[in-house]
Amino acid sequence: IKNLKLNIPKSFNLSQNYPNPFNPSTKIEYELQTSDFVSIKIYDLLGKEIKSYVNKKQTAGKYQIDFDG
Repeated sequence: IKNLKLNIPKSFNLSQNYPNPFNPSTKIEYELQTSDFVSIKIYDLLGKEIKSYVNKKQTAGKYQIDFDG
């Protein structure tokens, strides 16, 4: 396919959650180099979506989610 432009980020960072293993909560950190749409969801072992934490466009920067299992 000619002229197909893919909008794939060149760089992002999803840090290791801490504390790990967690009981019952953990922090998930991520960093965006540019403004972009972000979707962060938690799934169970069967692939069922448990919770959606982020589902929007965000500006470049560092972010943190507090997950309480």
